[in-house]
Amino acid sequence: MGIIEKLQKIVDEAPGKFGVAIKHVEKGEGLHINSEAKFELASVVKIPILVALYKEVAAGNIRIDERVQFEHHDMVPGSGVIKDLDLGLAMTIKDLATLMIIISDNTATDKLLSILGKEKVNEHMLALGFENLCVHETIWELLALRVAVDPEPFSQQKFDEITELLTIGVDESLVPSEDFASNNIARAQDLNLLLEKIVLSDGMEEETSKQILEILSRQQSTRRLPNKLPRGTKTANKTGTIAGSINDSGIIYLPDNKGTVLISVLSCGNPTVEAGEEVISTLASAVYDYFVEK
Repeated sequence: MGIIEKLQKIVDEAPGKFGVAIKHVEKGEGLHINSEAKFELASVVKIPILVALYKEVAAGNIRIDERVQFEHHDMVPGSGVIKDLDLGLAMTIKDLATLMIIISDNTATDKLLSILGKEKVNEHMLALGFENLCVHETIWELLALRVAVDPEPFSQQKFDEITELLTIGVDESLVPSEDFASNNIARAQDLNLLLEKIVLSDGMEEETSKQILEILSRQQSTRRLPNKLPRGTKTANKTGTIAGSINDSGIIYLPDNKGTVLISVLSCGNPTVEAGEEVISTLASAVYDYFVEK
């Protein structure tokens, strides 16, 4: 069985729907399954935010060591730790970027978005050639809308309500079926091309790429792309989860100078987080074996 057939079998047997984009950077070999389908990015949208941030740092518009304080209205439900800490905390921009990626801190993400502006992120993505990798909603807005809560204005009552509803579960019927101008929706192939630009320093300075990859490589969530890879395999990735959308997008560094593999997996309709994670880790393992043995 060829690699495409093997990957297709994994996707066909999955309980959810998947879009997969894979590329060996040095060989230029690409593998695609449903990679043009659009899915919710969930927290994978934090990769474009990270790229835009470091391009602004490189341009001298933002200081990476600048410290910012958090107030009550900055808090965002869901993943992260800042929301659980005392108010008045002052953290550097780099701290926020790191927390946004390695533990997917939603409060850190929205604080960065308040500094950058959604429009600036989208401007950078368009400059890199991406029309689909857009940030239409902050994480606060996205979570509120996904549980049918009016996001404005912020209140502790709304924070608590969103938190409770997220715990109960997100109603997937609330996702627009045709209006892809919302919910931060994109394609696996878009994410993979963005990863390629980062790896190759295409459209950004080499130092910018280095800083972005350094943060991505510190990802603490290891139950998806890295999960079934040999112990010690170096990876750099960002996960995303909302309702049945279980995603991961990242880089696998092959051993013995066999090269660099980019893999982006987006999905929807998974009955559990574990089900989606199993598919992603199985796909990554198959791709790893294919390129190592080739």
